Amino acid sequence: MNILQRFITVFLLAFSSSLAIAVDTFDLSTSMLTVPKIAIGTTEYSNISATIGQITVIGIGSALPVTPSMDVFDPRTNILTIPDLMVGSSRYRNVQVQLGIVTVNSLGSTTTAFEPPPTPGP
Repeated sequence: MNILQRFITVFLLAFSSSLAIAVDTFDLSTSMLTVPKIAIGTTEYSNISATIGQITVIGIGSALPVTPSMDVFDPRTNILTIPDLMVGSSRYRNVQVQLGIVTVNSLGSTTTAFEPPPTPGP
């Protein structure tokens, strides 16, 4: 597969995935973050519910998600990248936060040995 074919394939996958993104939700009153899918290293987790302690907002991006299929967490930096987030009635895209203390309340399924999505830069 040449570089043009790869680009077209990646673009089509990203575009089609962006149409069906499951949105994260954050409840300000309970500090509860609900995540449909997240990648940590080469493991994908789904249906996570976690109480979030202190966070530092690093950035909020443009209209299209950087990682259209799932959240990405980097345990080396504690940075969580969220492609699509609802906080109350407000919707945010490409959110990057540095997490403090997190308590995982529930965890659905896991899948390992997949190719992780590209790590977005801050």
